[in-house]
Amino acid sequence: MPNNDQEQIPTRPDARLRLTVSHTATESRLVCRGEIDISTAPELSEAIAMVMTTNPAVLTLDWQRITFVGLPGVDVLESATRACRARGIKLQVALSDSTRRVLNIVGWGTIEEASESYGLPSEVEDALVRALSMN
Repeated sequence: MPNNDQEQIPTRPDARLRLTVSHTATESRLVCRGEIDISTAPELSEAIAMVMTTNPAVLTLDWQRITFVGLPGVDVLESATRACRARGIKLQVALSDSTRRVLNIVGWGTIEEASESYGLPSEVEDALVRALSMN
């Protein structure tokens, strides 16, 4: 049976984003609930950076319970993709329908592939980088 430590990441009482992290021997999973916008994106970035310090083989961002994602959330995902690639960490992403729609709008035409496999193919990352560079 794998060791699975789970912890709630402290948030403000009025937080619109709730984060829970769990770790196994090979994977860290960051479960996100709520909204990712300009006020919550920095908190998410910090949580991702904290989880990456554990050097997991796989980092899973579980966005299946995200109800809203704005462009700051897309920026967080792009930064996480780059950071994981630089450190040799496999990034997996599980998406909600609303998050998938936003990512499609910003140019992730193959997001269904990414969400089904829970990975970010390089062509999806490239499309995201192109979309963000237009800003």
